[in-house]
Amino acid sequence: MLSSCLLRWSRRYAILSELDTLLDQAGPIATILVLEIWPMWTFIRWRTQEPRGEVPDTSRVGAPYLLNHIELGLVILIVFVASFMASGFGLRS
Repeated sequence: MLSSCLLRWSRRYAILSELDTLLDQAGPIATILVLEIWPMWTFIRWRTQEPRGEVPDTSRVGAPYLLNHIELGLVILIVFVASFMASGFGLRS
């Protein structure tokens, strides 16, 4: 619903429809949000186990570590895409 509203608004005002790079930036943002779900729930579970005196299972700590580095690369990509958008890259003349 939000995307259809945004597309209607962009067509109406012809601002966002001129930017090819908008979707190039929205893709990594959505990917970061999806990738962050599992590590977030893992850390929440660990933090709730600790006050109860339970020892969290940290045997799979490498997976959130790897996902964190993937997300870091995507954030860097977002910064570059945003700077291209600010400089006018992707605008149709």
